[in-house]
Amino acid sequence: FNDIAILPSGDVVLVGRKSGGAPWVVRATAAGVLVWEKTSFGSITTGEFFGVASTGDGGWVAVGDSGNRGLVMRGGGSGAVSCP
Repeated sequence: FNDIAILPSGDVVLVGRKSGGAPWVVRATAAGVLVWEKTSFGSITTGEFFGVASTGDGGWVAVGDSGNRGLVMRGGGSGAVSCP
């Protein structure tokens, strides 16, 4: 993992790249129990997230790179993602 953010709920979001080259976002409880993980972001199949920050509404925003373009994803507590 490249970065971690602590959400207002106490859960954590970790970002990086999975071994197959896919960008990776994981949410876990403060005790380390997996809540969900995402490696599928529409047509983006390779890349890496380098940073993540929590947002005031309990979600998160992650930034990274996918080939020769930037990668920005915003997520909610349920793991739903969007590209702002």
